[in-house]
Amino acid sequence: MTAIAFSRDKITYRSGVQLLSLVGATNRGVLSNTDQIFATVGRFERGAIDRAFLIDESVRARMIGQPQSILASALNEAHVQLYEALDAGAYQAVVSRLVPAAAKLSLMVATVPATADAPVWSVADTLPATALISVKHLECFNDGVKIGIHAVEKTDDNGAAVASSEIKLKLIDVASGNDLFDEFQGSLIVTDKDESGMSYYLPSIVSGLTEFVEVGVAKTSVDPAAPFYGLDSDGVEKWSYATLNYFSEGGTTYANADYDTAIQRLWDTDIGYGYLHVGGSRNTALISKMANFAYKVNKPFPFDVPGDLSVEGVVAFMKSLNLTTHYPVAYWMPVVSDDPINGGKAYIGASGLQIGMRCARNAQTDANNVAPKHYPVAGKAYPIGRTGMRQTVKLTDPQLDALAKVGVNPVCYEVYNDGGLYVFRDSLTVAAALTTGDKKLASTAEMSADVDTAITSFGKECLQKPMSVALRDMKTYIETLFPTLQAAEWFVPSDALKGSAWTATIVPNARYPKEKMDVRYQISYNGVARIITVGQTLSK
Repeated sequence: MTAIAFSRDKITYRSGVQLLSLVGATNRGVLSNTDQIFATVGRFERGAIDRAFLIDESVRARMIGQPQSILASALNEAHVQLYEALDAGAYQAVVSRLVPAAAKLSLMVATVPATADAPVWSVADTLPATALISVKHLECFNDGVKIGIHAVEKTDDNGAAVASSEIKLKLIDVASGNDLFDEFQGSLIVTDKDESGMSYYLPSIVSGLTEFVEVGVAKTSVDPAAPFYGLDSDGVEKWSYATLNYFSEGGTTYANADYDTAIQRLWDTDIGYGYLHVGGSRNTALISKMANFAYKVNKPFPFDVPGDLSVEGVVAFMKSLNLTTHYPVAYWMPVVSDDPINGGKAYIGASGLQIGMRCARNAQTDANNVAPKHYPVAGKAYPIGRTGMRQTVKLTDPQLDALAKVGVNPVCYEVYNDGGLYVFRDSLTVAAALTTGDKKLASTAEMSADVDTAITSFGKECLQKPMSVALRDMKTYIETLFPTLQAAEWFVPSDALKGSAWTATIVPNARYPKEKMDVRYQISYNGVARIITVGQTLSK
């Protein structure tokens, strides 16, 4: 007998009460918070090279290293811009580390030494049969790691030390002195289990704690004579440590294939993100490839035009890129300022700041959890907060016209009623060079991308449902989502839509009505006051 009054099992014959699963019919079409995360490609001192990985402000130095001076290498701007983006409001960053094909990751190998003066640790391409274990650290630190090994003492029935299969491992950050991971402890014997009946095999223990360390085993025990076996005369564990440079970056000269590989990692990752970034790179091949990728994944792509170019140079730079979609947004900041991390003055792009400010804006949602993306990150409300700024080009009206024609947004000094500020002066996409329509507006590009992402994501949930159910669910979703976005002022009424702000049709495909659904919508997005004309008439 039980005190539970119902059964979860289906009741067919007996008398009783069956409780069905809770049905959720309250989906309000809220967009996800991936719009506070951005993805970036750049050169860093640390980081996995086989995958994209996620960082936040608290683990930035540990995972991608300490930033180097921009004056030493322009490639170091990627780290500075990532730092600024996180500081300005980005919640997290998905990092794809740029390395050449020559980059090489080696194994850290521990061997029980044959003589007292022989080293325990070494670096090798493969695990030698004479070794004990190998450790592969997939985070690829340019500055290496300090690694330690200890064999836990074992005794026989008489209390004499015998060979041990139980090992402890430590990986220590050479920059901070902190442990990179919790201490690993496990057995060299694959069949060993812990007291809970779970595998105690060291490689299994390690893989269960982190995806960034792999352990290989060549031998199954450690002799008591090993220098890292057991305890010393003071009862302290004996460890053998070494600082190993196990990773070679392979230089900082990159081929087109290296850019392709770095971008492909952003496609392969299962981490969601809302913006794309190339860390202030002036490499036209990387910018063009990322712009194409932005179209593929339907994400805005703020990027920088080198700040040390003249206006004529900026125009030429943009024409060389030959960008044709509305996803890229170009920023040109002809301003030298203090390197916020390493000191010294340099031209530093503003795209990282732009992304960070967009992420901060996106965190300020309304009652329906909709961000105010109809407000572009531009103008007086979004001042640049760097120190030591000095504008090196005084822009004339014809020059501003030339920049707008190629879709470049100057980041420069502007005077307002209560004083002057360095600001994002405009909010155009690169489509401004191709169209006078709404696709040239950065806010429209961002809102429309979000809507498409929301609809396609829900569309995936409708797959493999009966057609009538899929049609009904999609119709309900859109008719819930779009009024919510209109209430947030993303959409505004339009004469072209007969006073409506949006229309949508969700119907079976005319040719393949039993398996294909057609979803089409027209939307009138809120615009941006880019141009204001003022006139006064004198009256008698």
